[in-house]
Amino acid sequence: MTDRPSPRLTAAQQTLLACLVLAAGTFIVFSRVLGNDFVGWDDDSYILNNPLIAPLSFATVARMFSGFYFTSYTPLALLSHAIDFALWGLDPRGHHLTGIIVHVFNTCIVFLIALEAVRYIRTWKDFRAGEGSPEGRHGLSDLASALVAALLFSWHPLRVESVACASSRKELLCAAFAFPSLLLYYRYRVGNGSAWRYAASVILFALALLAKSAVLTWPFLVVGLDLLEASRRRQPFGWASTLLRAFPYFVLAAAAGVASFMASASSRAPNLLGAEPTVFLPGYTLWFYIVKTVWPAGMSVVYEVPTGFPLAAGASAGLLCLGAAALLAFRGKPSPAVALGIFTLTLIPVLGIVPSSIQAIANRYSYVASPAPVILAGHAFGLAWSRSRANPALRRMLIGGVACVIIVVLAVLTEEGIGSWRDAETMWRQAVRVSPDQPVARLDLGLTLYDRGAYGESIAQLEKAVMLKPGYAEAYSALGAAWEGAGDTARAETAFQESLTLQPGNPIALERLGHMRISQKRYGEAARLLEAALARAPGDPFATLCLADLCYRTGDMENALLFARSAIALRPAYAEAYYVAAAALLRKSPSDPAGLIYLRRAAALGSQVAVHQLQSQGLMP
Repeated sequence: MTDRPSPRLTAAQQTLLACLVLAAGTFIVFSRVLGNDFVGWDDDSYILNNPLIAPLSFATVARMFSGFYFTSYTPLALLSHAIDFALWGLDPRGHHLTGIIVHVFNTCIVFLIALEAVRYIRTWKDFRAGEGSPEGRHGLSDLASALVAALLFSWHPLRVESVACASSRKELLCAAFAFPSLLLYYRYRVGNGSAWRYAASVILFALALLAKSAVLTWPFLVVGLDLLEASRRRQPFGWASTLLRAFPYFVLAAAAGVASFMASASSRAPNLLGAEPTVFLPGYTLWFYIVKTVWPAGMSVVYEVPTGFPLAAGASAGLLCLGAAALLAFRGKPSPAVALGIFTLTLIPVLGIVPSSIQAIANRYSYVASPAPVILAGHAFGLAWSRSRANPALRRMLIGGVACVIIVVLAVLTEEGIGSWRDAETMWRQAVRVSPDQPVARLDLGLTLYDRGAYGESIAQLEKAVMLKPGYAEAYSALGAAWEGAGDTARAETAFQESLTLQPGNPIALERLGHMRISQKRYGEAARLLEAALARAPGDPFATLCLADLCYRTGDMENALLFARSAIALRPAYAEAYYVAAAALLRKSPSDPAGLIYLRRAAALGSQVAVHQLQSQGLMP
């Protein structure tokens, strides 16, 4: 193989063909996602219970862009969910299809970035000697290197959560704008300097920040690229011109950073898996992502940050990696240092320097940063391939074979990982297998089993959660609900009271206890508990529904309808709320048209009681 273009296809045709192959292969690998359900991790907040996504209107879009939601400012991600909801309703296949398409697009852009990067590296010395240019035509080894990099990016198990979890759209959309922004700026600086490329890059960067503020540190990449260009061209570095070009990026990043800080401070998020900032946390987090990139075993939806010696050891390992890359740069091999530097720089917002989420570590956090290490791997592949001089055919066969084996193994692991995201139960069972002593995984598995009516299994998981974390108020609330579902109200009462002792005013315990009081026909006490729950958590859809049910049982149809409609506004796909609204209207008039509409909507959303009622009236086959 040589670096001369193929006589059969032009460079543009080769690039297009490679993109088509990548797109088809990526779609096939991730097509299993189309059979997956919503998993209830963040899907509840962003899709199932999101009052902003339905109905899709100018008013709801204005609310997306003018305020915060779920302790974040991600209006473009919310808009994408609203469009999906308008197109597909609650059919998860449509939501997952959008995620796959965006990931396919990102894969193709990563290929184009990798193609530019490996050509830039290859022609560095020649250009400095006045013999070549990175703007020239690429060779087949460049194509092969970029193709390997794109496949390592796309078919890696770390990408599974971003694609298989519908609510992880934020990362996908952020990358879909950020990657082309970086590519356009590169072509603006290294290519012909067309002003439209610069303007488009700035606009795309702004859109990326509106999807998620995961690229806050990318303005420093603009400065870094200018530094490289000055070095490559053997020109003095112009700080003034560089800062002028980078100024819009820094302004946009600063605005997004302020918005993110205000959003995170706008409501209290539970500290489920977050870790308090320490001197060791950033180094450990960096080491975690390096390890998972190289050895993607033991993948899970949640990870718990260790303490003591394991935390310090991981932090030391992360710093050693940075030191080793710097040493290689000092010895004339800057590529590893540049790749690891970009990887680290992009991860800074999620390294734990400041608390940024209820999770300190998550697979999806690595999505936007991941092109840097895979491009380095693609470059290494290209070097090994092009420098095979002794027995070149055999060596290239071996090198290509190793690359193929690695990519196929990653694809198989990715496909298996997609299976673990089939639904909430499989996702949390995988989390428990990976970390059996993690109370959060036990809690969420218990809640999932409770939702499916498997009260015995739910109780076992929740009791394990409170054993692992004796002061776990949320787990006691869930345990009380499970005992109530199993018919043991005495144990349910004990669990609810324990939750309120550990966390006075816990809204979940209050609303669950209020729900139990309704079934016990202790309506006055139920009303007080539910009102207290809403005072602690205004706009909670379950407490609002319980008040609707309470009003219906006590004969107050007007308020029953009012609270049911409020619950629907809070959770657009709330089947039980539609049923209570229908019951309130149909109690007054069995043929009320609005009541029948609500009843049909409840049936369409999965309410079996509504289905049976419609069938009994001959309104449904």
